[in-house]
Amino acid sequence: MSKQSKTIYLKDYQASNFLIKNCFLCFHLDPDHTVVQSKLELQKNPNSKAGNDLFLNGEQLKLHHIKIDGKTLKTTDYELDELGLRLKNCPDEFVLELENSINPAANTSLNGIYLGEGIFCSQNEPEGFRRITYFLDRPDNMSIFTVKIIADKKAFPILLSNGNLIEKGDLAAGKHFVLWQDPFKKPSYLFALVAGDLAKLEDIYQSPTGKKVKLEFFAKAKDIDKCHFALQALKDAMLWDEQVYQRVYDLDLYMIVAVDIFNSGAMENKGLNIFNTIYVLADAKTATDIDYYNVQSVIAHEYFHNWTGNRITCQSWFELTLKEGLTVFRDQEFSSDLNSRVIKRLDDASTIKQRQFAEDAGPTAHPIKPKSYISMKNFYTRTVYEKGSEVIRMLYTLLGKEQFLAAMQDYFDQYDGQAITTNDFVAVFERKAGLDLSQFKLWYDYAGTTEISVKSSFQEGVLKLQISQHCPDTPGQNNKKAMFFPLQISLIDDTNGKNLLNKTLTISQKSEDFSFEGFAKKPLVAVNVNFSAPIKVKMQQSVQDQIKLAQFSQDLYLRYECLQALASDAILGEINSKHYKTAFNFILASDTAFDAKARLLQLPSEEILKQLKTPIDFSHNAKALQQLKQDLTQSFGQDLLKIYHEIKLKTYSYDSVSASKRSLKNQLLQLLSCDQNHIKLAFEHYMQADNITDKVAGLQALKDHDHQLKTQAFEHFYQDYKDEKLVLMKYFSLLAGSAKTDLNSLKILIQSPTYDENIPNLIFALMGSFARNYNNFHHAASYDFYADYVLKIDAKNPECAARISESFRDCNKLLKQQKQAMRSSLGNIVQNKHLSSNTYEIINKILEQDKSN
Repeated sequence: MSKQSKTIYLKDYQASNFLIKNCFLCFHLDPDHTVVQSKLELQKNPNSKAGNDLFLNGEQLKLHHIKIDGKTLKTTDYELDELGLRLKNCPDEFVLELENSINPAANTSLNGIYLGEGIFCSQNEPEGFRRITYFLDRPDNMSIFTVKIIADKKAFPILLSNGNLIEKGDLAAGKHFVLWQDPFKKPSYLFALVAGDLAKLEDIYQSPTGKKVKLEFFAKAKDIDKCHFALQALKDAMLWDEQVYQRVYDLDLYMIVAVDIFNSGAMENKGLNIFNTIYVLADAKTATDIDYYNVQSVIAHEYFHNWTGNRITCQSWFELTLKEGLTVFRDQEFSSDLNSRVIKRLDDASTIKQRQFAEDAGPTAHPIKPKSYISMKNFYTRTVYEKGSEVIRMLYTLLGKEQFLAAMQDYFDQYDGQAITTNDFVAVFERKAGLDLSQFKLWYDYAGTTEISVKSSFQEGVLKLQISQHCPDTPGQNNKKAMFFPLQISLIDDTNGKNLLNKTLTISQKSEDFSFEGFAKKPLVAVNVNFSAPIKVKMQQSVQDQIKLAQFSQDLYLRYECLQALASDAILGEINSKHYKTAFNFILASDTAFDAKARLLQLPSEEILKQLKTPIDFSHNAKALQQLKQDLTQSFGQDLLKIYHEIKLKTYSYDSVSASKRSLKNQLLQLLSCDQNHIKLAFEHYMQADNITDKVAGLQALKDHDHQLKTQAFEHFYQDYKDEKLVLMKYFSLLAGSAKTDLNSLKILIQSPTYDENIPNLIFALMGSFARNYNNFHHAASYDFYADYVLKIDAKNPECAARISESFRDCNKLLKQQKQAMRSSLGNIVQNKHLSSNTYEIINKILEQDKSN
């Protein structure tokens, strides 16, 4: 491995020898040769016991000169290598001046400062700043930044950085400058710079405290009118954070920039958030209901980071969940308050079970606080974010809302302006609640999904539950201790669905017994109600009890789980499909709310099915799933069609009632679409749609058919939206995920004039969707082609390549012939001498797990 592939361990963390108090930066922007001048005021770190050597991170930089306290250093006075700059025996306090150059136009990694579509943009989390200049590029070094930007005024009329605009003016030769200062200390990963020809949308947020904050959105001129919904979402988030957490925004200006070429979803840089356009732009012509929902959620997430991530940040990148898990929890609560709480909870739980549980059971399994990494970028995962949020939610459940929020106020008061650890965070809750949470902290340390086994018995009016827990072995972690978590249960009358008991149990032992008295007959037992803990539940329950729970439970999540279990068992041949159809018919005929019914009628995804049985037989799963769809359509087709036509919608608007109706109508269409007789219905649904939500639903219903109406609809869609990159994502994703798209079809899609490999969104949409097209992906030729494509992208954008390479992580669970073929393709990747550390880490973990089994 190269130096860049060195493993970094949590146990080796040490405070830096120095801290940078103040950082003065001057950028002379040029596409091919940007000059960066920095003046750093350093002082000895009082928390460091080591000597006075200083190491500054720096990668792919050209150093011009260096001074200490005004004295120019000779090349013999310092050491320079591919990872940075080393100075020996520095004074306890000194001023370091540096000048270096970078090449933004050649920076296809999209980390540091890069040029994309004529816009200078930065992305520095976690370790991008070292590609800008030499610096202590670590989150526990927090500095005051003052930034001057100089650029051609005609080409780059907008020049932005963090904080407050102090000064601006014109210079000779058609150039201009701006001077920005951020009055709050921040680590280098929160530094931001944007320069380009951008349009602006502005407004004012009036705080209940009387404070006024200027809000500015920047995007391409053709897109600026699509920012209005995001602007309102920002206002809603600002008000919510004041009302719920008493957090008032601390600057007078808040800016958001939307760009197409961006690896991440968004970045919370202090006062200057940079967003992938997918999470900002929204109008009825180009955004689905889900897009609107996601814009609202992500806008809020990045805003909430101002306090949970910026004002209080993480000591090291191992502590990433400190800010991300907590902020996901906060944005989930915000979305729940503004929309439907029960639907939000179901959707979040479903995401965990489909994506995070799979991650926990695979070769890249890791705790929410990793113990080591080669590339930190590989740990921006479902585990760190969503499972991290569930750990916060368990604290919320254990303490209760009032005490949890009171503890959060203590957290803000105690740690404002500091870089801290998850241990510091949990200690606040221990003090506030008087709890011993030492066992609870295992959630931060263990990978894998805890499983509980529930056995029940009933005698003489007493229900007894025996609850046993086990967390399976994961890479590097065996024989795990018992976990501490809240477990919500409901006991339900199996005749009328009445809740007889709702209780939250505290589980802390490998095996525990609980007794409940006073029942005339054995009640139905519902376990892990509202997904109270991110665990798997195994329970000896009859099919009839599952059907009754699906009918009677007042918890939407539990009803959904029972229906998913019945359908999965039917698909995998464990039960007769008639049992699932009994429950399905009850839901279909019930007066359940539109959006809830839409979710209850969903069949298990192939993502779920592949977790249930190994080796994975993708061909069987696809055929059995399709057979169940056809069985449902044959049995209930007229009822499905009747309800479909009864749902009437007026001209499109994004509101909860309309979105709920569309959700159910489109779900019914998906069920009907497996019948060839309803192809015309799907086509008409597409053609008559006045919004992108229904258009995409029509295409989704058509995509798996060989029919001229499918071809006609997709061509119509392409011609309408070929200039809209965000909508093109949907086009490529739908086609790449079609049962009719084989490897040859994929190659044709890649050659499309609108497919652009410089835009990560399009790569994820096309290649990621094909990899989830399991029946067509899992062939030797597809593995080889995909592996070659990973290497092609890795040479330009390692972060993007690493992300799509995770599509290989099922290797150890495949049928023998597929497994051998995939291993051969993975070997071709890992043997490439130019492979990035990002992709190497993912592929090597897959191969290492495979060897150990």
